[in-house]
Amino acid sequence: MYFAINGKNVKSIDYDMTARTVKVLFQNNRQYIYYDVPATWIVKFLGSEADKVPQQLGKEFKFKEM
Repeated sequence: MYFAINGKNVKSIDYDMTARTVKVLFQNNRQYIYYDVPATWIVKFLGSEADKVPQQLGKEFKFKEM
């Protein structure tokens, strides 16, 4: 599921339901991938301010810069 955000910091969020990974592309073109993220988490947080999603992901899930 791809979400074009175009927020202050976040350009887009892409969730792969099979792999349970989230790719976040920032406005500065840096991209991070987060692992083992349940779909329920994405639904819960996409309803909030999108620019806060990466901060919350980083607190709860392992990640690396791509």
